[in-house]
Amino acid sequence: MVIFRIFNLSRYFASSCNYYCNPRSRWRYGDPISFTITVNPKPTTANAGPDQTGPATCNLTQVTLAANTPTVGTGAWSVVNGTGGSFGNASSPTSTFSGTAGSTYTLRWTISNSPCAASTDDVDITFAAPPATPTASVTAQPNCTTPTGTIVITTPTGPTIQYSVGGPYQSSTSFTGLMPNNYQVTAQNTATGCISMPLSLTVDPVPAPPATPTASVTAQPNCTTPTGTIVITAPTGPTIQYSVGGPYQSSTSFTGLMPNNYQVTAQNTATGCIYAAESDG
Repeated sequence: MVIFRIFNLSRYFASSCNYYCNPRSRWRYGDPISFTITVNPKPTTANAGPDQTGPATCNLTQVTLAANTPTVGTGAWSVVNGTGGSFGNASSPTSTFSGTAGSTYTLRWTISNSPCAASTDDVDITFAAPPATPTASVTAQPNCTTPTGTIVITTPTGPTIQYSVGGPYQSSTSFTGLMPNNYQVTAQNTATGCISMPLSLTVDPVPAPPATPTASVTAQPNCTTPTGTIVITAPTGPTIQYSVGGPYQSSTSFTGLMPNNYQVTAQNTATGCIYAAESDG
């Protein structure tokens, strides 16, 4: 507040003097006239704080705002762009703001000190929704022929979706050459940085080979029959086949064998595993 004190000059001028006379020639001090001029300061310049977007707001529907506290004037939040949304305390610079997952909002922090022009600043808030939890499976488990596994992801898909099983993200839905282990399969939206909830899959250990074959030469060559016979008694099973050095077969009996040393092996056709530990001849 500024107070000015101005003297009433006219009452002390001579009758022949008007308001255009030089008052200095007939001036003397008299009663002052007082009036008040109020100067309103401008409001503090508004600062709505940093944008809150990207991975930091993935899976969130509420954030805490970070505007400046006015030293002159009062502040108020408002929604400039976006559907819905609410403030915990619209007059607090550090109010919470709640919105809808998958939505983007523009909020405005306004500092007012009437009748001066208000100061405003905007901030963007994004509540990015993560991709759906992946649908995937181990399409190939390790075996004795290929000791690694394969995981293939079927959903979600899209131009901004990439995948990981615990390492770097990639565009391909197929992960090959995986050693036996537990894997956390996730999908990432590269546009928002949001990552899905994980799907846990297991690549099994390399299976054990069949048990050591139990076999014997049940018939040695003689002058009547110059060939021998080997019969295998174990292991047995629907996926077990046998060999004495040639092709594998389901039968446990090998006849017509010429005199020689033979390596009896058992193979699990489901895993490709072979165990060779019995020598007959």
